[in-house]
Amino acid sequence: MTFRVKLSLHGRLATEGLLARLDLWRSPHHQQTCDTRLPPAPELVQVATEFWDLWASYPNLRIKVKSVQRQLPLSLHRQQCQLAADRLQTLFNNWLEGESFREITHEILRFSNPDDDLWLSIATDDRHVPRLPWDEWKPLKSHRLAWGCCPTSGKTPPIQARSAPRGLVRILAVLGDREDLDLDPDHQALQQLSQAGLANVQLLDAPTPEQFFDALRDNQPQVLVFAGHGYPGTSSRSGQIGLNLRNNISVENFSHALEGAVQQGLQLAIFNCCHSVDLAEALHRSHLPAAIVMRASVPDLVAQHFLKDFLTHYAQSRSLPLSLYEARRSLQRSSAQYPRADWLPLVFHHPLLDLPTWPDRSHSEADFQSWIEPVGPSAARPSSDRPLRQDPIQKFSQEPGQEISQEINQKSSQKLDQEISQKSSQESSQESNQKLNQKLNQALSPENNQRPENNPQISPKVSPKISPKPWQLVGQSLLATGITIGLGGIIQTPEFWVYDAMLQQWPLELQDQRILLVTIDENDVAYQDRQGWRRIPTADGGLNSLAPEALAKLQERLATLKPSVIGVDIYYPWPLTSAWQKRLWSNSRVVGLCKLADPTEDTSEIPAPVGLTRDRVAFSDQASDSKRVVRRQLLAMAAPQSSQACHATYGLSALLVDDYLKQQRVAFQAVGDRWRYGSVTIPQITAGAGGYGWFDDQGNQLLLAPRRADWVRLPLREVLQSTDRIPWTGQPNPIVLIGNIQASSEDRWKLPGGQEIPGLEIQAHGISQLISAVLDNRPLLQAIAWPHKLGWILLWAGLGAGLLAVGQARNPQPRWCDRLWIGAIGSLAVGAIGMVSFFWAAWWLPVVSPMVAMGLVLLPVPGRKGRSQFSRWLGLVQRLPRRLLRSS
Repeated sequence: MTFRVKLSLHGRLATEGLLARLDLWRSPHHQQTCDTRLPPAPELVQVATEFWDLWASYPNLRIKVKSVQRQLPLSLHRQQCQLAADRLQTLFNNWLEGESFREITHEILRFSNPDDDLWLSIATDDRHVPRLPWDEWKPLKSHRLAWGCCPTSGKTPPIQARSAPRGLVRILAVLGDREDLDLDPDHQALQQLSQAGLANVQLLDAPTPEQFFDALRDNQPQVLVFAGHGYPGTSSRSGQIGLNLRNNISVENFSHALEGAVQQGLQLAIFNCCHSVDLAEALHRSHLPAAIVMRASVPDLVAQHFLKDFLTHYAQSRSLPLSLYEARRSLQRSSAQYPRADWLPLVFHHPLLDLPTWPDRSHSEADFQSWIEPVGPSAARPSSDRPLRQDPIQKFSQEPGQEISQEINQKSSQKLDQEISQKSSQESSQESNQKLNQKLNQALSPENNQRPENNPQISPKVSPKISPKPWQLVGQSLLATGITIGLGGIIQTPEFWVYDAMLQQWPLELQDQRILLVTIDENDVAYQDRQGWRRIPTADGGLNSLAPEALAKLQERLATLKPSVIGVDIYYPWPLTSAWQKRLWSNSRVVGLCKLADPTEDTSEIPAPVGLTRDRVAFSDQASDSKRVVRRQLLAMAAPQSSQACHATYGLSALLVDDYLKQQRVAFQAVGDRWRYGSVTIPQITAGAGGYGWFDDQGNQLLLAPRRADWVRLPLREVLQSTDRIPWTGQPNPIVLIGNIQASSEDRWKLPGGQEIPGLEIQAHGISQLISAVLDNRPLLQAIAWPHKLGWILLWAGLGAGLLAVGQARNPQPRWCDRLWIGAIGSLAVGAIGMVSFFWAAWWLPVVSPMVAMGLVLLPVPGRKGRSQFSRWLGLVQRLPRRLLRSS
């Protein structure tokens, strides 16, 4: 069975990286499993270009040996090609084994079977991606892997072809310019199909353009084969094919005839010539379902072998992917003479149409949509040949006496004899023994075992029914909820694990083109020292990372961008003496920092830059959790009364956002303790909300949802060295952040998931989050407040208690498997609701706490038989203090 994989790659591999989406199909159900971002790979692109450039100058490229002008000995050129191929294959697999691509490989292997044939469709608009050796994807080489390319979207809708008449497959074979070529083997391969009665072949030998156009229009071919010379395209036109010695035509020259042929039933075109990959885009615009092209110049011998082997396998009613796989594999026999010749053939197909088979089997439009292009947001999992698990909770749907009769029938006669002897020793008369024997016979009688009411003397002894009262269920749920809340500090850690995992699955985003980061690292510090600029000593004996001369020149260079606001994420408390230095902080668009005193960390305050007004000063403190993980954004807080030199009440990100939105004419309004920009109210998070236990919730805090994209960065030295306008391609009037990113800096934090980044990027995430929420409707994360969280946990504890009560009414001592199934189904429901709430509504609901509360309710407590779970819990609570005192 063919397992179909579509890998959509958006972006540029050499510069910005790729956004990847994986879609899987299995007959005909669709499964979309993951989206991820792949980093740029400029070295991989360069090596691939070098390899194909070597192919372009390879001897014997569908040209007879006597006409080749060799620049290198053939053996040396062959060795260079082999080394380049080995290096390309190694770099390609190293790229595939990266952390971002590993998830894609894992999903393909997880849903495919070992005996599946794999058809990999690469949807991309980047010209470098089809030049990669996708045949060498190591983990997938255990399958019969074939691959092809298509555009990222169906910009050219498919043409509804007329139903082809039954009969032999019609092939239009065009043998073009024969100069320096040997096309006789191609002709013989086509004649063998006709002689075997597999196809009706019409041959055109060196036709004129008019003859070629007429044959396309009048003969209604289903397969078009061209063999001859091919010429590469340019940026303004596609490639060309040589029909004869005088006429070279491009696809644009016969596009109307080609579209007509597609309407008449043309399904596949094979261009067995050099550089035919440059025809692919034009062929797609002509609505052709599929085309086989060559990725570079093709040796004459390789072209002959490929056409013969492909047509042989394809005419045996094999699928196009399997035929392509076999033909590529057969080309490996030429690898000694032509290294990696099997990389040359490429299938370029329409993204909305299925691949044709031999003979043509037309598909309806609905088939194309279900197999190739998923319709709507549905992401249903594919059906599998494996049997589905049966619902394990069947115990409560059984007849009440069925389980009792099974239990009695399972008792051995020896055990029952022991029970009878114990009873008879307590009774002195022979009549009691006879009664017990009578009970035994009734119990073992099959006609009396079907329902417990037929055996009233055994029923109350074996299965006493318990019907917990509603107040007992409520009390049990409250007790479990109270214990869960008491364990809040312990449960907070696994809640963070779940939250961080969901946050890492947040959809990928584009770069925020409104923010520019001017970074200072070790190289920028060394550059300032080489310029002779004096950096100011700091209190700890070091030197400041930004010299006054560098800051002044930086402001002059940034003035060309006309930034909306400039945030300097560096403490700068020193007095400035010269006039030009005093002008540094007089710019009304500049925001500086001061540090508030923190008695808990024994840190002293740092004053604001001299000359900067109080309303242009902010703090850069972070609301971090354990291990310096930042999950909250600190917008504002009151300055401590002990502060003398620093009186900032707004965070750096909040002050920059406020200035930027005011320039965008967004109205601000304070609604109680919350802020409102336009129609967007900024939510707050307080202690106990979401999965949090207790934390210091002073000030105005917001959950931080980091932007899943990289930032536009410019090193300080590049800005200062630029002689003309700064290379900025983002939105006009950006927000500029200037800060230190040295690895030795103390201003380094961790994002949820463990990625360590400098504080400058934390500020950028906070700014982007607020601006995108107001201007782009990006959702802001909210956490369920403490009172609602209590009700949420109580709800699931009550649900678990209720399900257990239903089972206890039928069986006073439910089995472990019954409790586990209730807990498992409840946990899955909690997790599903939590994920839907997080990804769809941007609400953080605790997941682990309800599971713990439900687990406490379902946990079996030792006690006397016949007592309810609530009574056992109360008994345990009463006995526990006495046992602790006794042990002490």
